[in-house]
Amino acid sequence: MIEKLASVLQENGIRKTDSLLIAFSGGMDSNVLCRALQDLGYSLSLAHVNFQLRGEESAEDANFCRNFAEKNALPYFQKDCETEEYAQKQKLSIQEAARTMRYDFFRDLQKEFNFKAVLTGHHADDNLETFLINFTRSGGFKGLKGIPLKRQFYLRPMLAISRKELKNYAIRKSISWREDASNQSLK
Repeated sequence: MIEKLASVLQENGIRKTDSLLIAFSGGMDSNVLCRALQDLGYSLSLAHVNFQLRGEESAEDANFCRNFAEKNALPYFQKDCETEEYAQKQKLSIQEAARTMRYDFFRDLQKEFNFKAVLTGHHADDNLETFLINFTRSGGFKGLKGIPLKRQFYLRPMLAISRKELKNYAIRKSISWREDASNQSLK
């Protein structure tokens, strides 16, 4: 797994001297990405967005992320969002509002601190799910796309790595993470 990650980073011009920002949720994907990048010797900062949609669980996720950053001596940025209020004002779905706020936050950090890239923990299973959703919604050739590896300064270096590979790495390295209960919901 780590060899695949290192290869993607190298192919996309990411050097160990580059300053990188990880979109850090506290979930398995972003924790594995962080640990693997640490193992490879990259310079990292973490950014967590607390959408405040799941009450105490959201607060516990944010605390987990902050504590993880402190324990690993990593720079940490957090944005607390009033997601439901923003969605209503902007006439957006909760998902669209969260996406907008998340990417605005990452873009602002990237500009302010001149990060070479913002890395997300999307993996092969996410890519397949996106492909299937796009295909069924759009149909035809427009639907035949998944998550792009790179867009602007965003890089998703684990798209060729399966969730099973990530979980095996997490278990082997004794990586802990937070499970987001909303991921299990069909809503």
